[in-house]
Amino acid sequence: MKRLLTLCTVALCTVILSAQVNYRDILYLKNGSIIRGIITEQIPGQTITIKSDDGNAFTYTYDEIDRLEKEKLNKGLKAGNKHFAALGYHMNSGNYGHNLSFDFVQARQFNPFFSLGLGAGTRYYHDVSKLHVPVYLDFRVNFVNNTFSPYISTGYGYTFDAKNNFSGVGILISPEIGLTIKTSDKSAFHFGIGTEYQSYDDIYDDHNISETLKVTLGFSL
Repeated sequence: MKRLLTLCTVALCTVILSAQVNYRDILYLKNGSIIRGIITEQIPGQTITIKSDDGNAFTYTYDEIDRLEKEKLNKGLKAGNKHFAALGYHMNSGNYGHNLSFDFVQARQFNPFFSLGLGAGTRYYHDVSKLHVPVYLDFRVNFVNNTFSPYISTGYGYTFDAKNNFSGVGILISPEIGLTIKTSDKSAFHFGIGTEYQSYDDIYDDHNISETLKVTLGFSL
């Protein structure tokens, strides 16, 4: 009787919480089977119906059930190696003018929130026909463990001039804020806006900093 009451209580709580997409139900059967999904119907003391992760519905009597549990779903990005590519447009009123950018980052996703990687890219300044190649560390933070998450990221590194025998240009700092839209456990789109600071020496060897406003569109997998 106590076991039956426990099953009824858990099942009732399961039905109430089933609308919360951050959780799913786990049904352990006496024959050793484990069914994961969402409980859609419960008749106290008689049957429980569960819709499995693959979309099939199963109904079991209480005599067939050993126990019920719930688990929190990870709706954010899973841990593992991550490849990130992004296109961007940078608006600059300084000496170099506007530029088009492409970036590729090989990163490690430590959990749904944090990643750290090594990146490289190009900055093509079409007004003055310059091509710069930055190499940098990329640190990224997602604020929410969900399908949609705001993020911040920062790139810190050094830039080389591809049209001048890859001579050094200067330090690069590139902060950004945006929105991550998860498309699978490891892939996502990223829409960002930020600024980029590029130090350089002019023809008189005076130290300068070029500041651009950037918009980016990226994809990671």
